[in-house]
Amino acid sequence: MASNGDGAVRRDPTSDLQLLVDSTPSLIDTGGPDGYLDFFNQTWLRYVGRPLEDLQGWKWTAFIHPEDVEGIVEKWRASLASGEPFLYEARVLRADGEYRWMLHHRVAVRDRCGKIVKWYGSSIDIEDRKRAEVKLQRSESYLAEGQRLAHMGSWAFDPAGFDYWSPELFRMHGLDPARNPPTVQEYLDCVHPQDRESMANLIQGSGRKLRPSMPPSGSCDPMVRSGTFAA
Repeated sequence: MASNGDGAVRRDPTSDLQLLVDSTPSLIDTGGPDGYLDFFNQTWLRYVGRPLEDLQGWKWTAFIHPEDVEGIVEKWRASLASGEPFLYEARVLRADGEYRWMLHHRVAVRDRCGKIVKWYGSSIDIEDRKRAEVKLQRSESYLAEGQRLAHMGSWAFDPAGFDYWSPELFRMHGLDPARNPPTVQEYLDCVHPQDRESMANLIQGSGRKLRPSMPPSGSCDPMVRSGTFAA
């Protein structure tokens, strides 16, 4: 803060910027063209519980999970060589001794000649997201195994046709699970000729029930029907 001579107080924009950088929830860092990181904001320092000099240069790698160090360094060096944005997920050692997943992002700033003069980066804690992904993957794995053992599959259907087929459903019909769900006609070709007409009528009826219903105001989510097939 300073006076401009008429008694009014003039704010120092540099101090305001420093306060903003140090109070943001994101972990901010900066580095030179060679990848030497010269600045970490207070949020970073509080997160790892160490002073700036313990992270500067390449010392920050000491706080990366041992299994992630090689990957993040390789990716960082590749960005330094190409000038492309750096984006990588790696675990960081928090001050309490817990490693937590973080998303690290850095972009290059260039001069008028296109030469890189600075790198600016931010890191955000994504541990909760990673845990949710693991739980989802585990649930999907359990569901897939249950369907395999029961020899049954699940599907989802919207006005355009089949939106989803479970892997077991593909296998039950002799189709490749790596491909997209079949069209209605492709599915009907797999149905016994004696059952084809009734199944086609069932699908057509489902389509008619979906089309007249408009989504709620402000929503563009398609209406979807789902079900299961058992062998």
